[in-house]
Amino acid sequence: MSSLEVKDLVVSVEGKTILNGIDLVVESGSVHAIMGPNGSGKSTLSLAIMGHPKYKIERGHVLLDGIDLLKLLAEKMKLLGVDDSFITRSVNDGFSGGEKKRLEILQMHMFQPRFAILDETDSGLDIDALKVVAEGIDAMRSPDVGMLLITHYERILRYVHPDFVHVLVDGRIVRTGGPELAAELESKGYEFVREALYAGRA
Repeated sequence: MSSLEVKDLVVSVEGKTILNGIDLVVESGSVHAIMGPNGSGKSTLSLAIMGHPKYKIERGHVLLDGIDLLKLLAEKMKLLGVDDSFITRSVNDGFSGGEKKRLEILQMHMFQPRFAILDETDSGLDIDALKVVAEGIDAMRSPDVGMLLITHYERILRYVHPDFVHVLVDGRIVRTGGPELAAELESKGYEFVREALYAGRA
């Protein structure tokens, strides 16, 4: 069984710490959803895992079957003479929001990755496009593929049912549960998580 492991990941952007020690293991065959309010660090997590040069790894590791992905990426970029700016370039230019999302899912199907990190795949989609994209994600599910699905909203999780839901607040995973946690967040919002988290610190 393969695994994508994030260990004690601390990430800063322009001197400001965004992630404060993320620990997460995604095993092949499982779907994990990351939810959280704006500014909690969800996109920072995905971009840091992908090696975006703007996101500085202060501490921690990202391991794919025990191999340090960040170190491997740096080594391969150096070997091939690829400048850091290549990672920041836009792809899929000229497409509408829905077209970009569908193309991303198409690419995922063509590449057949062992692990997929989907950052706000539901953003800007109408209900019909959302269903198409969700069906594409669900069709990728297999014992050999692990997925990390980052989203603000519960609506995509009505179609793609995660095995685990993690709540990210202030750069930390503060709560983990099953699909029912996403429904609870949808009905109560994120404030109830903050209140529970900081109740004992007053």
